[in-house]
Amino acid sequence: MRSFHSQQNGLMKILCALAATTVLGALFLELPTQAQAPVQTYSAAQTYPTPPQVPQSQTPQFQAPKFQNAPVPHLQPSGAQPGFHPQHAAIQEMQHDWAMSLQQRLHEQAEFEEELELNALPNFLRDEFQLPTTIDQDAMRIAGITPSSTTVRLLARETPLRVALTHALQPLNLKFRLTESGLSISADFTRLARQGIATDRWADISMEDAKQIEADLKQFVSFEGQDVPLKDAVSMLGQQIGSRIAIDVFALEGEGLSDDVPVSARISDAKFASAMSDILRDHGLTLEFRNGHWLVTTLTDAEDELLNRVYYLEATGMTESLGQAMETLQTSIEPDTWEALGGVGTMAPLPSSGNNRPGLIVSTTFGVHLKIEALLDALRAGTVGADTPTKSNPGGHSGQFHSGWNYPTPTMMPPGAPATTAPKLEYQPGSHHVQPPTHSPGGMF
Repeated sequence: MRSFHSQQNGLMKILCALAATTVLGALFLELPTQAQAPVQTYSAAQTYPTPPQVPQSQTPQFQAPKFQNAPVPHLQPSGAQPGFHPQHAAIQEMQHDWAMSLQQRLHEQAEFEEELELNALPNFLRDEFQLPTTIDQDAMRIAGITPSSTTVRLLARETPLRVALTHALQPLNLKFRLTESGLSISADFTRLARQGIATDRWADISMEDAKQIEADLKQFVSFEGQDVPLKDAVSMLGQQIGSRIAIDVFALEGEGLSDDVPVSARISDAKFASAMSDILRDHGLTLEFRNGHWLVTTLTDAEDELLNRVYYLEATGMTESLGQAMETLQTSIEPDTWEALGGVGTMAPLPSSGNNRPGLIVSTTFGVHLKIEALLDALRAGTVGADTPTKSNPGGHSGQFHSGWNYPTPTMMPPGAPATTAPKLEYQPGSHHVQPPTHSPGGMF
């Protein structure tokens, strides 16, 4: 009996110990949870505590999945462009092959003698040389060329096709360039600029008025007088050029002048603009063109009515850097009239993307515009050779077609290998091989 009770007491002790252990374990598990969530209140004026920054690599929810035995191909394009897709490699390889095929056709020996309209040239090149060709109608319009009435004379005697085309197009101030769709016949704006064609364009003056301005400025006038009333001198010069010259009496009165102010000059066979400058400058007056007629006004009034004009820089020797071109003009022509020195005149480069011509847009008075025009004409008269393409983005690369073949070729790179840039193809008429350019393309062939 005692043995039975002893066993019973031992069993009860074991059960009590297990129960106590379970209760303590539950309390032990709950205590940290309650300690981690203290109840705090914050007023609007209090600063909330900044949570500690946990490195991303130590945070389980941000860990990237790991793959075993799954090698990832290392495809890296030249220049390491973001977002590169393997399909781009195939597309660019096709572009490369297409470019090389066109280059090969242009280098083929040809023998022909043809005389045809410019409009018929694309069909001739397509049928005889399988060379897709188009005519840049916008360039023809700017250059004043009518393809349907312009004759092209083609002559080749075992001559590369590119040479025969160049010789046929140059007398017409035309040139060809490669595009993503084939060959494009365009205007040679460098040759046109040397002839004074399509060198600039007024933004605030109509084409009809611009023609009148150009015609009047080319005329020569004479004047000789001492203390002649301004209105009489202006009337005499207006009769010589056949245009009306008005006087802004209100602007003159604002500076204590009138249209009877005396002027004196002795001018013989001088250009109209030069003659007017000699007569007006002693009184701080200037010549403007507004609303279809010439206007004599004050310098102050002229600065309130600035004119915008686009200047194209072909054949000036300033196409490589538009920044240097602006600096040259601002330091050479009326420096104190430009915004950099407190004046009102401004200038900015034209966008150089696509096939835009290198140029500047300038906002200043009519008189300063005439001086800019004269300087650029002088530069063209003394500049020879081809234009240097504009460096709009030095060292930059583009996958688009511009005037030449310019596209990075993706290459399969081993892991860890440095990125390399594939050479870009550029075709230069007159050369005998494909060469990598040393600049960012922007000009035409």
